[in-house]
Amino acid sequence: MASNLPLSLLLSSGSDAFTNLFDVKLTGFPSYITTPTTDARFSTVGGTTNKVTYLAPTKNYSTDQSLSLRIDGFTPPEITPLTYDVHYKGVSMPRLAPAFSGQERTFELKIRLDGNWDIYNWLLWLKRQVVDPSADGNITFGQLTTGNSNSTGGKVSVVAYQAQGSSDLSSFDYATATGTDIVAQWDFTDVFCTEVGIPVLKRTGGNIPVSVTTRWLFGGFAPPQAK
Repeated sequence: MASNLPLSLLLSSGSDAFTNLFDVKLTGFPSYITTPTTDARFSTVGGTTNKVTYLAPTKNYSTDQSLSLRIDGFTPPEITPLTYDVHYKGVSMPRLAPAFSGQERTFELKIRLDGNWDIYNWLLWLKRQVVDPSADGNITFGQLTTGNSNSTGGKVSVVAYQAQGSSDLSSFDYATATGTDIVAQWDFTDVFCTEVGIPVLKRTGGNIPVSVTTRWLFGGFAPPQAK
């Protein structure tokens, strides 16, 4: 029997990669607050001072796997070289320019919130390390500046797991996964959260969990197979 029959080729083609075999790890972010804080910069109305209360998250989700399992997906940004065209006697061809496109240096993470909105409070607190929209607003300058004490950036690593050989789902451990399980990894450094997103609340669709789309800005970027 010929070895190039369709069934033989399919059987020998190997396993496929799957989109859901990944984790997102956040490390190196500032310690989180442990008690609620209030903002008394608002005016007194009716004899009562209005204060904005920032709820305290119960733990640091920067190192917690429960945040990773609530992330809907991840699309890595891609930095590519710019090109320019050269022409001669009706013929043109592209050449590489000493510049790059895709340098917005941002990525998004859609996160499904937990029942008591604790992750949302942590994300808001993380954003407040950079910008506080209360009253007139405050911006903490110094992000992406080496040696600046105001820098609050952390690290985000996205790892994809293999789906072949002797590996099984139980070996894809968030904390201890090794190089034999991880087949691709994207590392982002000097990362900070610039947008948390606005939850959409409505009476219908009670079977749809609340999610927010967060936006992150980064400095360093190491894709798989980076030199």
